[in-house]
Amino acid sequence: MPTPSEFEEKEFEQSLELEIGSSTREIWSPGQVLEHHVPVDLLIRAHQQLVTKIGAPWHFGVWLGDPLLWRAWTRQAKRPGQAPPDFRGNLFLQVKRSHLYSSKQPALASPCWKMEIESGQQTTLERLAKSLSNLAVVTYAAPAFNTRKELFDHRRANTLVDNTTFPDCSRLSGHSIWKYDCGGSRGIAHSEPERLEFASLTQRSAEVAYRLPSTVRSTSPESLTEQLVFLWDKVILALQSANQPEHRINDLKYIADHITQTTDNSLEKAYIRVATAAWFIGVIWLVIAPQKDLRQ
Repeated sequence: MPTPSEFEEKEFEQSLELEIGSSTREIWSPGQVLEHHVPVDLLIRAHQQLVTKIGAPWHFGVWLGDPLLWRAWTRQAKRPGQAPPDFRGNLFLQVKRSHLYSSKQPALASPCWKMEIESGQQTTLERLAKSLSNLAVVTYAAPAFNTRKELFDHRRANTLVDNTTFPDCSRLSGHSIWKYDCGGSRGIAHSEPERLEFASLTQRSAEVAYRLPSTVRSTSPESLTEQLVFLWDKVILALQSANQPEHRINDLKYIADHITQTTDNSLEKAYIRVATAAWFIGVIWLVIAPQKDLRQ
């Protein structure tokens, strides 16, 4: 019987998000982007509203409980002179817990792990990927290790990404288990065994960055608000096409409306809606910089 990891999903999730956002120059936290366009106290207030209203956990890059820690996160330099991107390119990570196999598995080295795929969640993620087409990466993330000591060691060494599997949600349709023996993007999908290999997370993010329109980036409050409203509409479309119950979609809209009553700022409202949707679906939301910005 496979043994679940010693640590919970949230322990791994927070560490992984921090490493991706701080060490990868093409991927930013939404907070890093928005900080340049709204006062810091307003953004911290928005994050606090998200937590107090919906009881969401503190997420690096979306909302943080400790303003000092949040400021340290958002102040981390990506590249000298590199301006923050807009919200046209996005990365959604569905973090999963790993289970270590105690015996050798066919076609895999030892040690190896499995990640369980929930059918309802998978359908929603597939629809989200389809709804956003070439403007987003939607992927799972699960650790290729099992102990809390390994989690701490990788966190200190900044090697979590290298030791995480990132299977593409769109390619796992019809499967209930993902088996793997290393970090990266290769493994075997089940129920009917299918060996799959994907581009790395960095490569997939770069592909989105290249596909973003090469027009001059607009980071005016009006433009950013429009981009976030577009993203919110796509999330709602994904939930509807995944045949989510209407009352569940209405719950999300009600929660978002309730939280946004605390502000008259249109950009803040739009940001809160998308952050609430990410929490509602259960994904990490990050932002991908256009390729032209990476060449600066």
